[in-house]
Amino acid sequence: MEKEKKQKKKEKKKKKEKKRKKIKEERKKMKNKKEKKKKKKKKKKKKKRKKMKEQRKKMKEERKNKKNKKKKQEEEEEEKKKHEAEKKKEKKKEKRRRRRRRRRRRSRKEEARSNEQEEGEAEGEKGEEEEEGEDDEEEEVGEEDKEEEEEEGARSKKKKKKKKQEARR
Repeated sequence: MEKEKKQKKKEKKKKKEKKRKKIKEERKKMKNKKEKKKKKKKKKKKKKRKKMKEQRKKMKEERKNKKNKKKKQEEEEEEKKKHEAEKKKEKKKEKRRRRRRRRRRRSRKEEARSNEQEEGEAEGEKGEEEEEGEDDEEEEVGEEDKEEEEEEGARSKKKKKKKKQEARR
């Protein structure tokens, strides 16, 4: 009987030990599982953080590029406007030059015409004078000289006046 009792006791102890071992093992498993889960979570978080950081960096870069692009575009626009203004100015200058040339040509032509006309009139008067006589001719030649001098004086005054006007322009 005592032997049986002892054996029962032993078996009971064994069972208890087995149970305790099982519980210990399960706890260990659970701990490992939790640890694994924690590590996984941490890894995931780290990955997410890295991704966010890269995204922010990318966004920053995009903003920078956009800003630079806008700045470049504005500079190009400014340059274009400047160029257009210079072109316009040059066109205006050229127009003015052409106008001046035209005016000068016209005035020269008119002057040449008036000179020819005056010479023609002078020759016509000389022809009439020859018929009248030598005495009258000498007097009229003197008068013609005076008239020509006056006309030349008037012409030179006109030229000076035109030059002044063009200088003002």
